[in-house]
Amino acid sequence: MFNIGAGELILIAVAALLVLGPQRLPEFARVVGKYLREFHRQADEVRSVVQREMYTMDQDLDREKASSPPAQPLLTPPGKGEGHLLHYKDVPVEPVPVSGTAQGLAPPSVTDVLPGVEPLPGAVSPSGAAPG
Repeated sequence: MFNIGAGELILIAVAALLVLGPQRLPEFARVVGKYLREFHRQADEVRSVVQREMYTMDQDLDREKASSPPAQPLLTPPGKGEGHLLHYKDVPVEPVPVSGTAQGLAPPSVTDVLPGVEPLPGAVSPSGAAPG
């Protein structure tokens, strides 16, 4: 319990016997035992009160969750929206301009998608060329 070995315990017992004497040592041991018993009883009582309060708080939280209305989902389930894809509700969607060529479309650059944002120095664009 207190990481005391047998030799240390014998040394403490001999010192207590020398200090208290053979007549007062049993009385002292009873008093120490009584106080330790009382301490353990109080600690168990505090532990049970804390556990009971935590259980009560947990039950209150569960009741609040059950009584509150469910949160509005951000995504609609399949079959409720357009087609079979999920989509966000009430989120404005703006088309993103894409630069293209006669042969095909090139992926948009950072400045096309996010105006006012400059690419990092030395960054490579999706087309493979370093931005100028």
